[in-house]
Amino acid sequence: MTAAKTEDTGPLNLAPSYRAAEAVIKDRAKSFYRAFSRLSEERFNAVAAVYAFCRYADDLVDDTGSLRPQAETEKLLDGLESAVLSLYGSQKKTAAAGNGTCTDREVRNELWWPAFSDTVHRFAIPKDGFLAQIRGQRLDLHFKDIQTGDELIEYCRLVAGSVGLMLAPVLADKAQAAQDGRFLCACENLGIGMQITNILRDVGEDILTRNRLYLPQNMMSRHNLTKHDIKNIADMSLKGNIEVPSNFRALWEQLAMLGNGFYTDCEKYLMYFQSSCRLSVAAASLIYHSIEDEVRKNGYNCFSKRCASSKLTKLKLIIKAKKIIRQTERLQAPKILKDG
Repeated sequence: MTAAKTEDTGPLNLAPSYRAAEAVIKDRAKSFYRAFSRLSEERFNAVAAVYAFCRYADDLVDDTGSLRPQAETEKLLDGLESAVLSLYGSQKKTAAAGNGTCTDREVRNELWWPAFSDTVHRFAIPKDGFLAQIRGQRLDLHFKDIQTGDELIEYCRLVAGSVGLMLAPVLADKAQAAQDGRFLCACENLGIGMQITNILRDVGEDILTRNRLYLPQNMMSRHNLTKHDIKNIADMSLKGNIEVPSNFRALWEQLAMLGNGFYTDCEKYLMYFQSSCRLSVAAASLIYHSIEDEVRKNGYNCFSKRCASSKLTKLKLIIKAKKIIRQTERLQAPKILKDG
C-alpha cells in the first residue's frame, strides 16, 4: 500500500517537509514503513515526522569521528534539545559560562523539522520522550560498556522506549488513553523489546564499526565471554568462518528471553490504539520480533550479516496480526465500552 499523500496535511507549505520525513522512514526503516504506511494519512505523516527526529539524533552520534569531532556533536545535541524545548516555550540552559547560548539553527534548517513541529503541536506530544531520546544519544556519544541487565534496559528505555512515548498520542484511540499510565508503559516496553532485538541483530556491526558492545558484562562473564572474544568472533565471521560458539548462542538466547517480556504488553492494550492503528502496531511488533528467528536460522550469525525477515514472512505475520486484533476486539471491546 502506498503511503498517504501529504498535500492535504495542514498548510500547503508543510507538504515538502512531510514528504522529506516520509523519505527518511522509507529509506532507513523499511519494516516500520511497511507497517505504518497502512495508517490514515495524518497519523502516518506524524509517525514519519517523529521517526525523522529520532533518526537525526541517532545519526548525529553515529557520524561522530568520521564526519565531525565529539565536541561538535555535543553542540549539535545541545541545539537539538534547545529546539525541542522551544516548541514547549522553554529553552536549554547552558552549563558552561562564556560559550554563549547553544544554537538550534542547524536542526531548524532540516527539511523534516516543520513537519515535526507541526506533529508535536497537532497531537500534543509531551516533551519527555524527546528529551529521553537525546539523553540516550548522549550515552552513546560517551559510550561505556554496559555492566548489567538493568543498565541495558535503562539504555533501551531512553533510546527506544522513548519512541513509544512519543508515538502514544499519535496512535491512541482517545486522549484519555494517551494519558493512561498502563498504556504508556506498554508503549514504552514495546520500544525496549524492539531495541533488544536490534542489539541482538547488530552485534558484529556495533563492535566492528563503532567499537560498542551492548551485551551486559555480567552476563558475558557467566558465559565465559569477554569483549575481546566477541571482537574475535566478528573478525573471523568476516573472513568466512561463521561458526558461532555455543557459549555465545547461550548468551544471545538469554538476552532474547529478557527482551521477550517487553513485547507481551502490546497485545493487552491493542484496544487502546485507534482502530486504524491497531494493525500497524501489532504487525510492527510481530515483524520486528521475527528478526530474532532469522538470526537463529542463520546459525546466530549476527556478525557478518544483518538478518531480516523475508517478504513472505512479513505477509504471514500481517495475517497473524489481523487474527490477533479480531480476537482481541471480541474479548476486550465489551469491557472497554463498559469501563468507558
